Amino acid sequence: MRYLIVATIAVLLGAAPAAAQCRGTDRPIAMQLMLSAAPSTTLVAKPIRLCSRHDYRLELKAVQRIELRLTSPSKQKGMLTVFAPSGERPAHGADEWSATLEESGEYKIEIGTDKTTTYTLRIVLH
Repeated sequence: MRYLIVATIAVLLGAAPAAAQCRGTDRPIAMQLMLSAAPSTTLVAKPIRLCSRHDYRLELKAVQRIELRLTSPSKQKGMLTVFAPSGERPAHGADEWSATLEESGEYKIEIGTDKTTTYTLRIVLH
């Protein structure tokens, strides 16, 4: 009986989802982004590997309106997290986010994944 339990646990661990196979946090990769002055639309299409995340940093101003939309051919959901200059996280695990910004400064956009895929990030500034 004891061996059956150990064998069952080993099988279950071997069948763990890919996200559980990453040791620790995802490896951050700083990404460059060239934005035009508002109003503008920028599209970014990038491959992203399992156990990594892409970090974009944007200097934005209070009262500016921003729209983010993330799509993936693998239909992944919840890959987008936004950090405000204050450290607040107005979007976490989202595919879309829009807001009129309340503070000026550096915003960080993180794109994460639980499998290797390609994504398209659409950024609209008003």
